Amino acid sequence: MTSVAVHVVSLRDLDRVRGDAEPALPAADRAAIARRAHGRRRVQAQAARVLATAVAAPGSVNASHDQDFLVLAESPVACGVDVEDAAEDELLEVADRFCAAGELREPIPARGLWAAKESAAKACGRGLRAGLRTIRFDGDPTATWSAVDWPFGSGFLTRVLDLGDRHCALTVRAATPPRVRTRVWTPTTSGGRWTFVPATRPAGDPAHEVAAALSAFGGDRG
Repeated sequence: MTSVAVHVVSLRDLDRVRGDAEPALPAADRAAIARRAHGRRRVQAQAARVLATAVAAPGSVNASHDQDFLVLAESPVACGVDVEDAAEDELLEVADRFCAAGELREPIPARGLWAAKESAAKACGRGLRAGLRTIRFDGDPTATWSAVDWPFGSGFLTRVLDLGDRHCALTVRAATPPRVRTRVWTPTTSGGRWTFVPATRPAGDPAHEVAAALSAFGGDRG
């Protein structure tokens, strides 16, 4: 069975602890991120790189973030993840940009469908340039693991979870639903650098709540 690990970080916790510390990254990486991202987006990009370094996964790694959380998926096979907290009304206004005619219907929410398509495009290595309108699924990915129906996505499964104020989608190259393990990481600072370490706090904080909800992908919490 294909396995996937999904790692969760609270970006709000990071804001509270990082202060004037720099991310625990080589100077070249920090400079490269600084050239292409500014303000909040720079911190989010730094966090994704730092978490990927902390996870130290040898396989496929893909990260996504919204305003509150960073989610990173890693697997021996190709995978893609998307977490989305945009308002449903905002996505409905631009639904024609990512949905084919008649594709958006009850009970599938626009936010869930957007997340599903973006995770599929990322897993297949195409990104948003692929044209999300062309990505379809053989079922409802908000209800069950569904095969990606797309010339570039043969052999991939997608699942979307409704977390209440956000959706998270996971796409994996697999023939059957994968085993998914979730893990929470805590931001910490030392020697003027910030990084992430495996969480040791008891469950109940927002990041643990997200990880608990993501366990519905199927598998274990770590």
